[in-house]
Amino acid sequence: MDFSVKLIWDFRGADALAFAKHHAHHLNEFFAAKELIGHIADSEELQPMHATAFVLTNRQNMITLRDQLKPHRAEKYEPKAE
Repeated sequence: MDFSVKLIWDFRGADALAFAKHHAHHLNEFFAAKELIGHIADSEELQPMHATAFVLTNRQNMITLRDQLKPHRAEKYEPKAE
């Protein structure tokens, strides 16, 4: 799948990373239950006390996922060059 959109949920506080990991787990369960393949759900710590859970998807699926999952924000996804 060609990823172009990152749907993001922000978590802040001492347990931010734990909440983000837990949320990413539920996102993966959602994709398994709906038999949706080709999406990546994960979490990352941006700085102390700020972590995110995110889904990488394409533009065609973005609107549907946005409406069903209610992310806090979204951004254009561009993979980092290695």
